[in-house]
Amino acid sequence: MVAASVVVGIFGPRLSERAQSALVPLGDLAQQARQIEARLQFEALHRPSGSANPTREMLAELCENARLGSWRPPDLSLDGYLLIAAQPTSLSADEPTLALLYENTSESADRFLALFATADHAQFASFDEFGRIEPFAVGRTIVEPDDATNPRSSATLVWSDGTLVVLARAESGDSLKSLRTALGAP
Repeated sequence: MVAASVVVGIFGPRLSERAQSALVPLGDLAQQARQIEARLQFEALHRPSGSANPTREMLAELCENARLGSWRPPDLSLDGYLLIAAQPTSLSADEPTLALLYENTSESADRFLALFATADHAQFASFDEFGRIEPFAVGRTIVEPDDATNPRSSATLVWSDGTLVVLARAESGDSLKSLRTALGAP
């Protein structure tokens, strides 16, 4: 009995982590978002002048195809951002994602803002203060710089409302913090 208790005490935590290994770490999602964002920015910089921006009808169809329910991208025009691109993509293996690119129309240093929305089936994970993997909590918000040693580093804002996980990427964490309410983050 004592030997079994010792074995469970030693290996139990590892077994529970193994059971949660099907969770997708948000860091993996953020890395994939960075790559897609770079491609979207490249395409935006090289698109013909006078190209049409996404319409409401196009956005509604893209949201429906990505299984985002009634969610629609925020209108950030009052905050100085114009939606210039929207396309389906995938951040994780099986879930369709909607990728959006906004361009800053003001004289701010930030040129672009990328937004990604995907269905949340409790498949995403974050890490607690002890480095243990845990399901990403509904209502939780994380702002993470790409380079913690550089205060001018681009950053990712992630949150979940229980049905969607949304990632926003900007050239600075300060921009994300100021847009937090407009983006719909808790």
